Amino acid sequence: MAKELNDDWISVAHGSEDFSFKVMRKNEYEEQLFNCEDERFDLDWTINLHTSAIETLEKIQAEAQAAQDAGKMYARARESVCVDTRWTRPSSRG
Repeated sequence: MAKELNDDWISVAHGSEDFSFKVMRKNEYEEQLFNCEDERFDLDWTINLHTSAIETLEKIQAEAQAAQDAGKMYARARESVCVDTRWTRPSSRG
């Protein structure tokens, strides 16, 4: 899949797309070309939006996984310290 949808073809408008000057008469092919270009722009924008969201979520997932792994290591270390102190603690019974 291409990074951008419209990377090979471009359309060049003949005149202005601002209709305040005069009403342009377009044939059906020009109208379809404008609609196609608009749809391609919208799709490209949507793809970039979702790609950015996925990258952000992947970073959050990696941070959460790292925090979870660190928590597991802390729990293991604490457990081993508790076991060590339980067995190596001098007995208060004489």
